[in-house]
Amino acid sequence: MSALRVTRSGAPFSPWAAPVYCRSGFDFPGLLQETHRLESEDLFDCPIDASTGLDAASLWDAGPDQTDALAPPTKASAVPRRPTPPLTAAKSSLDAPSTRRQHMRRAARRRRNAEKEGHAPSLRTKRLYLEAAQPLHSAVISETLPAARGGYQAVQGALRPGDQTAWSLERLVEEEGLSLVQWNGIDPRPLVDNQGRIIAVLAGRPQAECYQQSAARLYESLLHESQSAPFSRDEVVHRRGRFPALNAGVYYGTGTRKVVNLDAGVHADLLQRLLKNPDLERLANFASALNFPPNAWTYRHRDSGNCPFGFCAIQALGHFDPTRGGHLILWEAGCIVEFPPGALVLLPSAMITHSNVPVQKGDSRASFTQYAPGGLFRYVDNGYRTEGELKQQDPEGYQRMLDMKEGRWVMGLGLFSKLNDVVKPHTASVLP
Repeated sequence: MSALRVTRSGAPFSPWAAPVYCRSGFDFPGLLQETHRLESEDLFDCPIDASTGLDAASLWDAGPDQTDALAPPTKASAVPRRPTPPLTAAKSSLDAPSTRRQHMRRAARRRRNAEKEGHAPSLRTKRLYLEAAQPLHSAVISETLPAARGGYQAVQGALRPGDQTAWSLERLVEEEGLSLVQWNGIDPRPLVDNQGRIIAVLAGRPQAECYQQSAARLYESLLHESQSAPFSRDEVVHRRGRFPALNAGVYYGTGTRKVVNLDAGVHADLLQRLLKNPDLERLANFASALNFPPNAWTYRHRDSGNCPFGFCAIQALGHFDPTRGGHLILWEAGCIVEFPPGALVLLPSAMITHSNVPVQKGDSRASFTQYAPGGLFRYVDNGYRTEGELKQQDPEGYQRMLDMKEGRWVMGLGLFSKLNDVVKPHTASVLP
């Protein structure tokens, strides 16, 4: 093996007498730009498209038959290649003390900012998703929404006429006076109340083709599982609609004396297969409720057991025309939102009454949601105890807990961002 060459100061450097050239057409600046883009944005990774030609193996793994293709037509190509020295022998410029100090200072600054302000999106992300977003202004008075006294759940209302109606788009607009919101399912749009609070977000979806492919494959998986699963009548006909639905995750609330993992019973294997599905992980990492196809549309309802000041994530899946069916109806806001397959909406489902327009004949739809039961927060606040256990074990703490219930909904309202706090004021759609 050849000895390392050294400078006059004695520092070792590359033993190569001539450069090794990449094949013709290798676009290093382009790769750097793409890497910077992916690191700067909260995007999802996609498989390399063969049509782009950016195949790492073909760029770097040059076999014996490719030697001529890598070398440029210069005299340097005739110089014999020398053996590769041990990797530990050469020093990178990144090892320089000044460079290390710069990295450490930047890392420390990021930590301080995160501790002080929490996660903050980059300027590029703000420009792409916040400043470009067109808000929807509503007349919703959030203070009057039906939060329960303790603030961690909502009041469950009685069944009303029309709650289980299959509303058509025409009736909603002409008879109920709701406004149609046309949405492409991609561009984010915040929904704000009469005080400028962002109370829901039409979050959209990434534009990467691989994301839509994952959504389509996940729908096919749900359809396949639903066709072979032995769903009982109670699992198909329930207060939210007439479609099979399964719940997963940790729960504490009505009917439980302690925190439990929801038991899927005979569907446990089915549920585990879906939760481990790479396409489900690609879209959300986990799901709390799976609403199976082919006809998943919900009655008018609120999910009163969820935390009132927390967002639930609702994702639409399927094969349907979003301009003709599958709309998300937000009753207090007075709007009907086009809800395309693959799109995501963030909604305080305990407080905003919501439902869907059924899809057209021949179309099919499914959905999955992620939610946080309000009882879990109450259980943690009580020192991982029920209220009865807290009263027995810590009477003073129990009284403090009762006193705090009165102001918890006001505290929760304060957690919602104000539109003017995150974006500059600009023209927005106004709902009647």
